[in-house]
Amino acid sequence: MMNIGFYIPQLFGGGAERVVTSLSNTLAQLGHNVTVITTVRHKDDYLLEDGVKRYVLDEMALSRWGILNKCIRFKRLRTICREERLDVLIAFLSGAVNYSVLACLGLKTRVVVSERNSPEFTYQSQFGRIWAKIIFSLSDGVVFQTRDAQAWFPKFVQRKSIVIPNPVKEIYYSVPYNPQPKRVVSVGRLTEQKNYPLLIAAFASVVKVVPDAQLHIYGGGHLRMQLQDFIYQNGLGGNIHLKGTTNDIPGVLSEASVFVMSSDVEGMPNALMEAMTVGVPCVSTDCPCGGPHFLLSGGRGLLVPVGDVSCLAEKILVLLQSDELCDEYSLKSKAYMQQFRQEEITSKWLDFISSLQ
Repeated sequence: MMNIGFYIPQLFGGGAERVVTSLSNTLAQLGHNVTVITTVRHKDDYLLEDGVKRYVLDEMALSRWGILNKCIRFKRLRTICREERLDVLIAFLSGAVNYSVLACLGLKTRVVVSERNSPEFTYQSQFGRIWAKIIFSLSDGVVFQTRDAQAWFPKFVQRKSIVIPNPVKEIYYSVPYNPQPKRVVSVGRLTEQKNYPLLIAAFASVVKVVPDAQLHIYGGGHLRMQLQDFIYQNGLGGNIHLKGTTNDIPGVLSEASVFVMSSDVEGMPNALMEAMTVGVPCVSTDCPCGGPHFLLSGGRGLLVPVGDVSCLAEKILVLLQSDELCDEYSLKSKAYMQQFRQEEITSKWLDFISSLQ
């Protein structure tokens, strides 16, 4: 039994947050003492098991001065690691990585940091690139989602790292797949990274060939009004629907005839993994840092160049017009995704953590 901590800025809204929740709950079920630390709390936080202890760094007196707040959070994080006698603290996302590595200097707590996106995207400035390599080198271990992300770092970081993809919740393995004809689905935050204007522009070409095709986009974000205007400007109000957030992604995917991801950059995209697990035929941009290529290559789906409107439209049409190809991708995807069950991925994390003791 181990004392395992996770630190992530928040526990809602994104793929990294879902992975922390999944790992924490599974590790607690296996009998480990699990502590989840976040900077803030939100009413839509993902649910943790009763046996998982939760700390929120900002639920305490803070100063008016930003730099002093950072010091307070830093001290509180270090105190939690000591009081909970954490064997390991696992940090997700860059802000948490910085705090965790520095806060645990001189403690017995081992620090594992996890890169959840393309490093090229996360660390764009020269200082950011240099700092990332320094801070990752000070950790005890590193977990990457893809080999492309791992290769971005110097050899001395790679040598103490491992590639572990995301786990997929068990519910996605048991969802009956009953696709609705011509229903295309995309799931993700309405942010620049997801490049929904590309998908909307491509779908404008799709409906010229298949006039009754429907695109349902699930997710919230600051670009909602801008995207809605773009849809109306292209006369697509009857074909493209911004559905907002939902608590029933398995149900949404069970009725999708095609799943599309149009992102400019991704780590190991949870939504794409979940769609493949359900058996939805998928189209994705072949974006850095290699997650979609890893998942869809080998005849499990279709890849298109980043930003290529015409190619994306063409591939969506290929799937909408070929039941035989859809059946082939569906079967191959479901079989391939068996290796990403929660228990399998959690076991890989445990083996890596144990190797650091």
